[in-house]
Amino acid sequence: MANKGLKYNQLPYREMEKLRQFRRDVIKVIPVVLLAIPPFANYIVFILMYFFPRQFLISHFWTHDQHQEFKEIYHSFRAQVYPDAVSGLIKAASKVKDRQLKKQLLTLGNKVQDGIHPEIFQLHIVAKLFLGHPLAIRHIDSRQAEIFSRVMFLTPHMPSFILRHRIWSHIMEIRHLDQALNSLGLHELSEDELRNVS
Repeated sequence: MANKGLKYNQLPYREMEKLRQFRRDVIKVIPVVLLAIPPFANYIVFILMYFFPRQFLISHFWTHDQHQEFKEIYHSFRAQVYPDAVSGLIKAASKVKDRQLKKQLLTLGNKVQDGIHPEIFQLHIVAKLFLGHPLAIRHIDSRQAEIFSRVMFLTPHMPSFILRHRIWSHIMEIRHLDQALNSLGLHELSEDELRNVS
């Protein structure tokens, strides 16, 4: 990146995804390394890695079955938070001034609560609401920031302004990934890559 003068958002999709995974692995491995510093503590670390691979092993060392199992676990974690996220969105929608957009947003929220997936064009209609008060990231309250942090697997136990900054950074990272993937084309992805995207 440095040699070519490229920024993160200018990388091709696969390189961007590799860098993203590398950052995750570094964050996970730092506590493990610190835990292994005291004499003979490395034996404890090996035991922890064996019995708790999801928490103490980077994904490169997971087996294929572990990849599938852990994906299901992570999905279940997210699914537990989704109802709170939708309820918070409906609550915040009451503060929207545009009556027509408010009604459409409330309708979408109620449909999602009933298990109905909205159409893409319906999402586009209300998308502009998320650019300003009260739904833009910089305007969400501490409870919403905590919920969104849990959805994105970010530490929720921080001051609200830090949570909002981390959520925004995460959203921009996903946006850059989407743009790079759009440039590459879904047809260029392998079966495993498609599973990771979904």
